[in-house]
Amino acid sequence: ATSLYQLIRIQAEPLPDNRLDITFVLDPKPRIAQLAIVGNQEVSTRRILKEIRTKVGGPVDESALHFDVLAIKEYYYKRGFSNCEVCYEISTDESLGQANVCFKIDEGNKTRIQSITFCGHEPCKRSFSNSIIVDSFAILL
Repeated sequence: ATSLYQLIRIQAEPLPDNRLDITFVLDPKPRIAQLAIVGNQEVSTRRILKEIRTKVGGPVDESALHFDVLAIKEYYYKRGFSNCEVCYEISTDESLGQANVCFKIDEGNKTRIQSITFCGHEPCKRSFSNSIIVDSFAILL
């Protein structure tokens, strides 16, 4: 329940007869009104939204946003974008209790393997390295 609040204050006021009037003041976290993804060209916004936990209508949670950044980076990395950079920005309207979250993506270049060189003291046939090892490696990608 505390993940829904950004600040919880407790105020105590003494009353007669050794009693206390305790008041809990809860400042709720702003709700996400808009969720945007910018900078993505190779992966659709719809696909990226499936990878993250943050949703419109939910509370702004910095911890969840951090994990969302990691999830987006991992998705890109698995698709060959090893230099992908992801960050987020939050713009909050305190009067409405709402925030807009924007994930900014710099996809970088897709990593491509241009050649594979086998080194060692045992000579191997070229057809063996091309047909078995290289094809096996391609399956892993």
